[in-house]
Amino acid sequence: MNFTFHRKRISGILAVLPERELSFLEEMKNYNFPEARSLKLMETMGYNKRRIVEPGVCFSDLAVFGLQSLFERGLLRPEEIDALLVVTHSPDYILPPTSNVIQGRLCLKQDMICLDISQACAGFVVGLTQAFMLLEQESIRKKRDTISMHLPVTIPLQKFTGVYENDPYGTLQIETEGDHLRVKFQHHVMTGKLEPLGGNRFLCTYSNPIWGVMEIPFTIDNGVVKSVTIKVAGFVDYMPYEFIKK
Repeated sequence: MNFTFHRKRISGILAVLPERELSFLEEMKNYNFPEARSLKLMETMGYNKRRIVEPGVCFSDLAVFGLQSLFERGLLRPEEIDALLVVTHSPDYILPPTSNVIQGRLCLKQDMICLDISQACAGFVVGLTQAFMLLEQESIRKKRDTISMHLPVTIPLQKFTGVYENDPYGTLQIETEGDHLRVKFQHHVMTGKLEPLGGNRFLCTYSNPIWGVMEIPFTIDNGVVKSVTIKVAGFVDYMPYEFIKK
């Protein structure tokens, strides 16, 4: 069966790896298998090293670590999460579901969907299909800062306009466009629509969907705009870049 979804995408991917590393050569002695055949298998399959967690570390520990990292870097806010899907063969417990464990540990809102999925090799595809189906629901669709969207900025929009520079990324130009701003990049045909979120924050919707929809903060000192910090989807570039107003 083929499913078709419109206006939905994977906007970011984060990998969390345990610190402990084991090599295939070190583990060969643990198995009753001829060394020559093990080495041939290593060459054929590309086996080299793998990472394992320390005793007592659970799936939820890795998930919470990753989500907290996204929160701390400003790439995701807890209140934005309407659904949490966990796809794993290694849940923390049989009951309660690991998704609910993560929800509780991160103090996420109670009005959200938590769902565990175990589907072997098809797990990722089933989980992705379920996620896209959930996004068809108005109450679960990812929101654009509904709490503070369109609150007034602290200074007139005109003061944000001008040329900003980053070495080595070049310059960007910010212009007014009705009740919002438009950012244009020196080395990209792509632009971004900046809608006020209140204070010094704007919501940037890039003309290229791959770059995502990001919260963009400006630095303001005594009513004077000093810089803007540009962010894009984490899988494109997880680092924010500050552009100084010229």
